[in-house]
Amino acid sequence: MDYFGIWSVCWLLVTSFAMVGGQAESRGWTPPFTKWMTSTINKGSLNSPQNLTTFYIERVDKIEAESYALSQPACNDSPRMRSSFARPSLVINGSGSIIFERRAFTGAWGEILIINSKVKVMESEMFYNTSCLKKFTLEGNFIEEIKFKTLADGETQYLSMKSNQIQSIEHGAFQLSVTDSAHISSNRINVIQSEAFVLRTPRTFSFLNNTVGSVFSYAFQLAATESIDIKFSAFDHIARHAFRKIETVGNAKMTMVLSIKKFDKGALDLDQSLFKKSSLQFFEIQLDRDCDCELQVLVDTVFSPTLRRNASSKDDFNSVLRDFIFCRVRNESEKFSEFASSHHCQAPDVIMLVSITCAVVAILLLMAVAVTAIFRQKAKLRRTSVETSNGWVMHIYTETECQVKEEFTVPLESVSENGPEHDLLLLTANQHEILGLSKEIF
Repeated sequence: MDYFGIWSVCWLLVTSFAMVGGQAESRGWTPPFTKWMTSTINKGSLNSPQNLTTFYIERVDKIEAESYALSQPACNDSPRMRSSFARPSLVINGSGSIIFERRAFTGAWGEILIINSKVKVMESEMFYNTSCLKKFTLEGNFIEEIKFKTLADGETQYLSMKSNQIQSIEHGAFQLSVTDSAHISSNRINVIQSEAFVLRTPRTFSFLNNTVGSVFSYAFQLAATESIDIKFSAFDHIARHAFRKIETVGNAKMTMVLSIKKFDKGALDLDQSLFKKSSLQFFEIQLDRDCDCELQVLVDTVFSPTLRRNASSKDDFNSVLRDFIFCRVRNESEKFSEFASSHHCQAPDVIMLVSITCAVVAILLLMAVAVTAIFRQKAKLRRTSVETSNGWVMHIYTETECQVKEEFTVPLESVSENGPEHDLLLLTANQHEILGLSKEIF
């Protein structure tokens, strides 16, 4: 065979392999990047190719229930699969007045991002079956309402909420396991309902530079956390036990720097383990109000409504933490403990003792007035009449004093047929100066 024949055979072989490989590749190929731009996504209108890497939604107003079912295989529980970014990402960007209905997106996404959008409502179970989720991000959004179990019964490695304006985070909105970190920063949140954040096993939890209206009881529930930073955030009102269910594990570290306008008794009634010196790295509460002695009682009830101050104990919650509470004096921040000392503010127990003493004295005075009134009521006038040589004599006297107040005499010769006592009574009744006494006798 000459060189030309050998070359022809080689060319045919190469061409055949290329055609077979190309056909095999084209047969299984689908676009790895899908972009959706429309006003409404209807139920069941979207399907996912097996090799989808990113699904991008832009300028969508409504996503109906069960609109998108991710056709990826179920998440593998192996650590290798969980640490991989192989799962597809969902990106929702720049949408206006969007409504997410229940179970709008189902499937094991690798990452979910909602950014720069205006959201009317995020319904319950908006994202369903999130067991493979590596990261969930809300950033730069205006959200009116996040409903119960918007992201729940799943697991993610990272939870990030940054620079959002949120009107209300409802009860149980975020209930999931966070295996690495939860980071909530620079948000303006009007209301955080009870159990809004129930995060299991987050290694780190940070709540930084947020402006919050009202925080309800048990709003933050963290379990087995190693590091907690709640810093530089301002609260209008904190309800009792708002942070009570924060629990740490091991040699956990915690920092709290808060600004509070109003709080209920026990607002910072934290778990006792958090007050260990080895755990509490830094603690500061800035009260958004002027310093005055009336704060004394509030300061001693912010940690627990039943807490009693014990200055002799260095480990006492109040004696340790109350020194890190600040208030305003001529627009300058000052430790309340120093203000109370310089202004001779009475301790709450002294105030309570004075209040109890005043109450007891008031009760005794009322009892004295009542007893006096009773004795006066019983001190009614009594009368006796006796016969003497001068005639019949009537003595009018009081029972309590046993003293004769008045004496009247009727001569014997002038006694009428009705008897001397009747005549004496008539005589006393005619005396205008003792008219009141005669009425009481009758």
